[in-house]
Amino acid sequence: MFGSQSGTAEELAKNFGRKLAALGYEAPVVDMAKFREVDLTREKYLLAVSSTWGEGEPPDNAVDFWNHLESAEAPRLENLSFSVLGLGDTDYKIFCGMGKNLDRRFEELGARRFAPRTDCPLEFEEPAQAWWSSVTGALHQLAPVQVPGTVAAAGEKEEEEVPAGYSKKNPFPASLLVQKRLCGPGSPKDTRHLEFSLAGSGLSYEVGDSLGLVPRNDPALVEELLQCVGCSGEESVLTPENRETSLRAALIGSYSITGISRKFLKDFADRAKDFYLKHLLLPEMNKDFQAWCEGREIVDLFLAFPQVKYAAEELVAVLGKLNPRLYSISSSLKKHPDQVHLTVARVEYESRGRRRLGVASTFLADRLPDGDTAGVFVQAAKGFKPPTDPAVPMIMVGPGTGIAPFRAFLEEREAVGATGRNWLFFGNPHRALDYFYEDEFEAYHASGFLTRLDLAWSRDQGEKVYVQHLLARQGRDIWAWLEEGAHFYVCGDASKMAKDVDDALHELIATHGGMSTDDAANYVKQMKKDKRYQRDVY
Repeated sequence: MFGSQSGTAEELAKNFGRKLAALGYEAPVVDMAKFREVDLTREKYLLAVSSTWGEGEPPDNAVDFWNHLESAEAPRLENLSFSVLGLGDTDYKIFCGMGKNLDRRFEELGARRFAPRTDCPLEFEEPAQAWWSSVTGALHQLAPVQVPGTVAAAGEKEEEEVPAGYSKKNPFPASLLVQKRLCGPGSPKDTRHLEFSLAGSGLSYEVGDSLGLVPRNDPALVEELLQCVGCSGEESVLTPENRETSLRAALIGSYSITGISRKFLKDFADRAKDFYLKHLLLPEMNKDFQAWCEGREIVDLFLAFPQVKYAAEELVAVLGKLNPRLYSISSSLKKHPDQVHLTVARVEYESRGRRRLGVASTFLADRLPDGDTAGVFVQAAKGFKPPTDPAVPMIMVGPGTGIAPFRAFLEEREAVGATGRNWLFFGNPHRALDYFYEDEFEAYHASGFLTRLDLAWSRDQGEKVYVQHLLARQGRDIWAWLEEGAHFYVCGDASKMAKDVDDALHELIATHGGMSTDDAANYVKQMKKDKRYQRDVY
């Protein structure tokens, strides 16, 4: 069973299902939204793969399943053996909360854990592979079957075929056609509009999908790390795909050299013989470990312990893979054939006395000149699409870079001649400096295609105004649109904005719908079931 917000957990679950089938097991893959189609009291083994939304919450398709498990109607599961794979982001206070909750609740309901839960950060491939090896190893002992192949030994990496065409495993080298700043001089933000060519790729996308981008690390940071490690950079090493290259090239294009993983810290702590670093790795120190990692990079460890050195092959053995980043697509193929557009905020900040740069955002903004190429692939969205009926109204809430998919939605609806009304809520600090795509949206609004346009400029007056405040002000009209069948969309920051918008939505429904708090919550729950409330948050 999978709980998935962006599609990653679903993709993993389906991949594991295919592998189990190849090993001879009957392993149907079930969306947690369809949990009532499965009688877990009659199942013997369950693998649960789930991401986490916001601060420890279930993804949208798993909300009802989780509420069911937590309710009094949840059945006892003494006959069930299970294992959980959680996906999350260590930047959040509650890391992999949904995976941890599922693991706990299954046990409370009497199920037995046959393989330990694994919590995966954004760089999920390595821990997910370790979990898979643990699961298949345990199943081979508990429920052996006559299979055409063999179960991989624990820790042994399985070879996977590279699919035909361009994909995550075989990215397309897309040429950068255009890059321009969306912020005016003096803005505290630096957000870029980028246009890539997909000509000759055979790649196609729908609005709402994401573009996977393969970034490259900052060469200056690589040189600093090489100096700290004690390597020249010319040493021969293998990439995660077992291709031979120089250490320098591998650190630039294949390995993650910023975030500190548990695997790296364990190896480093052993070499540094440092008690505190080892203490941070204890299971009960998880929160302290996450707090310690915040604002630190691998190079900080070498600067703090200059006596620690690594041979080239030792270094790459403990580094994680440099994973792609996903960005919401901000264009429609119907308006821009053979192109894909992105809206990307360049990340730069100071931490612990050092300047820090976002890996992918500064690669795009600073190190990818027009005409150069970057590896890309399309990640389909499973639950973030405009209404299938072009006559249905839609309300879009997308402050900051959350505007990206809604630019695409509007382009798509204009291209197909959709008659449904469109209402956009957008916000940023200053109108004069941070009004992304101002000409486009104002033209849409002037023509009447964009029926309503509400703008929140948080720093243009003494009192801060955000999109959730505008929702409250327009609550009566929003309720009227919802009652007419409007779809409600949110894109942007998951940690605060999306929660504040969700609270505002519940409140306006209760107020203008004349409902109790519980009834308003049930109304929102039904909207989610009907795919009328969709979120793309990060």
